[in-house]
Amino acid sequence: MRRRYLAVCLLLLSCASAQTVSVQILTDASLPADFGVNYPLGQTRNDAYVYGANFIIGVSYDLPSSSSLTLSLSGSQANYFLAWTVAGSGIDQAMGTALGTAVSGVSGSQSNVYYRQDGTLHLLAGEATRYRIGARATPAATADLNTVITLTLTSN
Repeated sequence: MRRRYLAVCLLLLSCASAQTVSVQILTDASLPADFGVNYPLGQTRNDAYVYGANFIIGVSYDLPSSSSLTLSLSGSQANYFLAWTVAGSGIDQAMGTALGTAVSGVSGSQSNVYYRQDGTLHLLAGEATRYRIGARATPAATADLNTVITLTLTSN
């Protein structure tokens, strides 16, 4: 059986001077750790999405004025459909769409908080939304899945 992998990439956004925002994909564990760059999926199918492990999103920021934070996943590879889902929802979401509601009114300095799809940040990892990335092969797929998925955090 061939293994399929998605490489996970983070886009760290640095705002105007003295403003920083960063995100990190973390394991879904009682003590979250860096997920790393490989996201194994196993054998993909062409009749349904195959999803990888659950992950959560950690956020750190230093914003002197009130900002809004939006998170999204993007990526593609020829002859594959890629999607994301909230673990347990059963709903396949298109890449490039927001992972949930934007976090609004964010200001000050905070490290190691966790994103929840309702647009809130929490100190406890247990309160974070669990996400999964999935892939579905088309009948024309002859090359293994090996692409970069980017988590983008936009501040405005």
